[in-house]
Amino acid sequence: MKKIIIGAICACVFLTLIIVLSLNSSGKIKSFDEIKFQRKACFGSCPVYEITIKADGSFIYRGERYVENVGEVRGILSEDQISDLIAAFNEADFIDLSNIDFSQECRTDASSIYIGLKIGTKKFGTYDYQGNCNKDRKSYKKLIELELSIDEITNSVQWVGTRKDWW
Repeated sequence: MKKIIIGAICACVFLTLIIVLSLNSSGKIKSFDEIKFQRKACFGSCPVYEITIKADGSFIYRGERYVENVGEVRGILSEDQISDLIAAFNEADFIDLSNIDFSQECRTDASSIYIGLKIGTKKFGTYDYQGNCNKDRKSYKKLIELELSIDEITNSVQWVGTRKDWW
């Protein structure tokens, strides 16, 4: 029984250490285990897709509807792209953004975006309903910039198509 308890304590300490080492003292992200980026449906022809990115740069794009490439694409992002993603999350203060509710509705036909970040066992996420009332808030502008940065860094336009094709 003592071995089980000691093993559990060691595992908890190890996981805590991983999380601490992945965030520096100012709360900035140094590394991640997984990023998930999802654009969800609207009542029109908004693109529906998700991109899941692992720390080693491997990613899976899954296109559902209103995208040029429906289905799954796998690939590898470069180290520079991974560094750019980390910088974009830090510039947006994503850890703080994940505590803000961006889902207040002003209209009901808009799409939504989910961004998730996993560091060790810790998960951070934000849900952006595109028809929300928060567009004038500084934090919301940071979120929009992060969403656009993720699309740009991953070059999702190659599978999704251009924005002018969306509506």
